[in-house]
Amino acid sequence: MLRTLLHVSLYLAGLGATAAWLVSVDRLPFWSYTRPQAHTLAVGIDEVDTIFLGSSRVMRGISPALFDARMSAIGRPTVSYNFGVAGTRSHDYERQLDWILAQRPKKLKRIVLEAGTYRQSIRPGQWMKDLSVETHEAVSLPSRLSSVASMKASLTERAEVAGYVVAHTLVNALRVGQGPRILDDWCRSWSGRLPSRFSADASRGYAPLSAENPPSPIRGEQHRAWIANPKLAENLLWHKRTRGLPEEYCGGFDHWSCERQIARLAEASVELVYVLMPSHTIHFYGRDGLDEHADEVAILDFEDPDEFPALYQFENWFDATHLSAAGAMRFSVLLADAVAGLPTDALGTQ
Repeated sequence: MLRTLLHVSLYLAGLGATAAWLVSVDRLPFWSYTRPQAHTLAVGIDEVDTIFLGSSRVMRGISPALFDARMSAIGRPTVSYNFGVAGTRSHDYERQLDWILAQRPKKLKRIVLEAGTYRQSIRPGQWMKDLSVETHEAVSLPSRLSSVASMKASLTERAEVAGYVVAHTLVNALRVGQGPRILDDWCRSWSGRLPSRFSADASRGYAPLSAENPPSPIRGEQHRAWIANPKLAENLLWHKRTRGLPEEYCGGFDHWSCERQIARLAEASVELVYVLMPSHTIHFYGRDGLDEHADEVAILDFEDPDEFPALYQFENWFDATHLSAAGAMRFSVLLADAVAGLPTDALGTQ
């Protein structure tokens, strides 16, 4: 019995040490479709002072070139990068933030981050999808479990989601299947075959939606259905105006994780700006909880169609939740105006 325990203990110790070593030598710890964006940012991160983080609404909706041009015109020049990733949510941004801060960027002074739900759910058929695994860093496990505990759900459902979160975190921590990628990164670095110019991605992470070349057949079908039914847009906006925030979307906001994020960026002397992206739908579970942090962090809200009527014109939308290229152009300028209008804080940023 003692020998068995000793063998198991040695095995677990060796496994843990190997996993820790793999994590420490992982030069670019992104292996889903986020990898090209992350690599371009890594190459030019010391040139960037503003980074946008969020879901596909950010990835498809903010043009760094237009944002920078407007900021320069206002007299507050910036060099920005769009690190929005389709399919990500609030806890996933923590993984990106950890990696960004670990690079010790020389000029970074601002993170513009999409405010969204901390709610986590099991995605059927996507248990070990690369994006799901790569964002579940061990350091974010306490935050994720905190959100699970805050869920408005039964104990059984919360236990299932907790198991989902722990499984992904373990696979991430052990870097299961990632050895060849990590070795290839080192070989490319030694041979000098990695790109060396920030201009390798002229769009700087921005990927506008196009009716002619949609990112997927599903997106194309969603766009065609949207264009064919302008009345739907009117109905959705009518519901936003008349219903406000439905009861089912209230509660469950993870205040602990939010405060931890605010404190972390303040400690790094990086200004945090939350942005509520425009949308025809209500999709933010726990939206009421964000307002409790308005005295701690800047919150830019673009959800109200009456406050931004030009932005909510039908031709500016690809579907109910994503701006078209024309809408992204308009929004990028509006966002720059809003950021430039923020009061100067203790960090010396506007």
